[in-house]
Amino acid sequence: MQQNIELGNTRKRYINGFPSLAAFIADDKYKSAAIYRRFDRLSSRNLLYLQSKLVELEAEQDGYDAEDLKDSDMVAKQCARSWSDFAQNAALENRHRERERMVLAEKIRGTLKEYREREAIILEHAVLNLSHPSSRTLTAFRNWFHGLDRPDGQRAPKLGGRSAHVLDDENDLIALHPAAEQNRLTEFVYKYLGIFFQAWSPPAGCPYVSETSVSRAVTSISVALAAGLLIGAIVSLYNVEAAKARLWMIAGYTCAFSISVGLLTNARLPEVFAAAAA
Repeated sequence: MQQNIELGNTRKRYINGFPSLAAFIADDKYKSAAIYRRFDRLSSRNLLYLQSKLVELEAEQDGYDAEDLKDSDMVAKQCARSWSDFAQNAALENRHRERERMVLAEKIRGTLKEYREREAIILEHAVLNLSHPSSRTLTAFRNWFHGLDRPDGQRAPKLGGRSAHVLDDENDLIALHPAAEQNRLTEFVYKYLGIFFQAWSPPAGCPYVSETSVSRAVTSISVALAAGLLIGAIVSLYNVEAAKARLWMIAGYTCAFSISVGLLTNARLPEVFAAAAA
């Protein structure tokens, strides 16, 4: 790590690799660079292994139950009804029967806990609910990761070996802090006007589009458009006396309002109809 002091500001520099990548993710103001692999294939295989293990344990338990049903041993019958008797007999050296069943019960308990609680089903459900990174964020992150935006032309991935391809499969990537839901107007501003909202990130050493500035611009445009449609409708209807012309104007402004809601927001079709009807 190096420190450059310039104009009273301290900027840390890290060696290329895990240190620089971790610093880049941590220094991201909006945390949109917290992108990691989900490992869907490995997670699915892990679940399948645990599931098959439980199937085998279940079959073993069913076998013991069938044996106990046919056995006339009164101790075994009592152990089937009382946990305390079962635990006491399982601790005796001469009661191999109960000891084997206790070992099986502990295996089932541990595997079930691993399958349902600790890391498998619950965590897999949580991971699957995480969003994919946006294409814009992923493209920018990939460019930085592979050094495509370096001014010195030294293009090399931040990580070596197989980890150099960790961002290749976008369907297997998750964003721990995805960008806020964006409407079509926001996407348009990011895509075509983003250059006007760029800021410099000293920690990362690269430019980025300020989400705050874009949000303010989109809000201003939306408010101006809504106010323009409303004021335009009021003024136009006030100055026009012909009934037929007024009807056409009402229809036109209603269509314009519906189109603006549909194109500039994430409103669903029922919401667009409701807004137009109101």
